[in-house]
Amino acid sequence: MKARRASLVYLAANLAAAAVPFTMLPVLVRLIDKAEYGQVAIFQAFVNMTLAIVGVNTVGAVKRHYFVARNDGASGEASYAHLIGTTLAILAASFALSFVVVLAFGRWLVPLTGLDTRALTFGLVFAAASFVVNLRLADYQVRGRAAAFGIMQVGMALANLLLSLIIVLWFLRSAEGRILGVTLSGVAVAAIALVSLARAGLIRWPVRAAVKEALAFGLPLVPHALGMFLLASADRFFIKTYVGLAEVGVYAAAVQISFLLRVVNDAMNKSFQPWVFDRLSRGNDTADTRLDTGRVVVGAFYRIGAVSVVMAGFLALSGPFFIPILLGAGYADAAGLIPILALGTAFHGLYLYLINVLLYTRRTSALASTTIVLGLINLGLLFLLVPRWGAQGAAWAFAIASLMRVLTVGGLCRKAWPLSWTKPRFSVSPQ
Repeated sequence: MKARRASLVYLAANLAAAAVPFTMLPVLVRLIDKAEYGQVAIFQAFVNMTLAIVGVNTVGAVKRHYFVARNDGASGEASYAHLIGTTLAILAASFALSFVVVLAFGRWLVPLTGLDTRALTFGLVFAAASFVVNLRLADYQVRGRAAAFGIMQVGMALANLLLSLIIVLWFLRSAEGRILGVTLSGVAVAAIALVSLARAGLIRWPVRAAVKEALAFGLPLVPHALGMFLLASADRFFIKTYVGLAEVGVYAAAVQISFLLRVVNDAMNKSFQPWVFDRLSRGNDTADTRLDTGRVVVGAFYRIGAVSVVMAGFLALSGPFFIPILLGAGYADAAGLIPILALGTAFHGLYLYLINVLLYTRRTSALASTTIVLGLINLGLLFLLVPRWGAQGAAWAFAIASLMRVLTVGGLCRKAWPLSWTKPRFSVSPQ
């Protein structure tokens, strides 16, 4: 029941946060043309790529360490604070290095991205700010403070909405106005998150053991995160190259609508992940307990996965009907993309739930290599499908690669923990 209540809070917060870009969508597509909306989509894709590098994916190490050290009293809390301080130091170093690279090579990225060096720099800043916010949210999540999590998440979304509307409506009616609004809101909330961590005594000077732990967890995930970028965001660059920025705008609008399903999956996973970590940490004594725990985890996965599939079916059926109302006649082609994107997003939800087992067992190296391979396969699909079918080819590449990812990660999970896919146990509910 506690997990279910937390899921409702996370769901409400995620939906409120997702409502911001969803609310902005009808406004933006009418204030700026499709090509400029395509630039906004390219900026978001660049941020997704940068998130793979800035901070080196060490937030996950913080989440895991909390459950490992929670029974160690004051010493466990101190080591937890040292690890948070370490992740912030890693963020500062990786951001500085990335900033130098953008300044040195930014002009070569302009033809590929359609963004100037200033927009690329804004992308770096927003990625760093997002890391800080995610770090604060991670602490709220592992402590079960769903309300505090929701307040910060919704607060960032509202800041994004207000600043973007003010800038786009009265100052810069262009893609640059939207980019500036996103960046400024991210920086403002990141400052609040940083102060909040400091006041809670959760930032301590980095120590060698914490540096090793953070990098041992995060570095193997850099290829994984880059692979995730290839799977989730590289399609925008292909569409721009082969079809043009206007088609990127149409595709991005359809992705934004299918993103509602991802928001719900993410909300449910925010309570499912701590439950999986807790269940695995308490079921690791003997071979029998590991097997029984695996059956319980599989049963919970089947239940939560079924919800994702049903929601995807509803979106696939209903999405094309409200596209003309929401976006206008200029984006009519987006309706044909919704069913395909909904299918791929359902597979992404299944992957999101499965990956928790690999994160707990620290099989990040295997996960990284798998994601890179699948990302390269997705690139191959994009090369084959986009030149011939444009945005629809990109959508099919996403769906096919997402299905392959679920099947592959399921096999890795079976090696990491004795999961009985054919004999799940449904009698124990997440608590």
